[in-house]
Amino acid sequence: MSFNVLAIRTADDEDGRLYPVVGAERAPVELEEWDGTALQTVQVRGLSLSETVNNGSRKRLLLLRDIKLDVLITDARVVLACKNWDQLPKAWGVGLGATSALITNVTRSVKAARARRGKMLLGHVRYPWLMYVGFEPKRRWLDSPKLRFGLMERPSRDQQRLVLIDLALAKSHDSPAIARSVAQRAAQYWLTHAAVQDPAARHRLDELAAGVDLPAPAAGKMALYKMPQSLPASADTAFPPFHVPSPSVAPVSRSLPVGPTDSQTGAD
Repeated sequence: MSFNVLAIRTADDEDGRLYPVVGAERAPVELEEWDGTALQTVQVRGLSLSETVNNGSRKRLLLLRDIKLDVLITDARVVLACKNWDQLPKAWGVGLGATSALITNVTRSVKAARARRGKMLLGHVRYPWLMYVGFEPKRRWLDSPKLRFGLMERPSRDQQRLVLIDLALAKSHDSPAIARSVAQRAAQYWLTHAAVQDPAARHRLDELAAGVDLPAPAAGKMALYKMPQSLPASADTAFPPFHVPSPSVAPVSRSLPVGPTDSQTGAD
């Protein structure tokens, strides 16, 4: 089964490697030892999930409009949590590119969520999985600032999936600053929990960890903070320690095209 970042979770779901564990009482998710205490919360009003398989065309999997979803940024991951999932079906829509199987699964999950209490729509992007984080700032009063997260999954030996999560934030948020913070935390996580052998990768991680500001992208485009290396999203790569490819092996983050090699790109 493909990893689609989001899943409906209950208190009975205790394996937190691929999807977060439901938190107790006020906390939306159970925090892990690597999350730290410097937590940042961001309010999201729209979400789009899409994929590209084996360098093919992009296909939208899921589209959620006019939602109230919280993003929790920690020292180890970016968590997505929707507390009012029972009310969500009134507002959500599935993109035209979604597969019938995914639509069926979501529909069944919605019915189950209505029938039982204590369920939440949860997901996370762990920093080892993060290929890049992008931003588009708010330009006009009616615009929403936007974030994009890219990660890769290998469902089989001969298949690669680039998964994109696009978020429309509440209008008060500063998406360039948030993207910069995520890139900084992700780089610090790599430097803390992995022995990075590639000198070029380590140099770029040092730069990102120190904080790098990207110029604003052109209208309708995304500026991207690209990580110099990443690992496929899987249960095996959820927690440290990590096996980091040697300099002679191309890092996963370079195996799928995400744009020019510069940190800023015109991704649409």
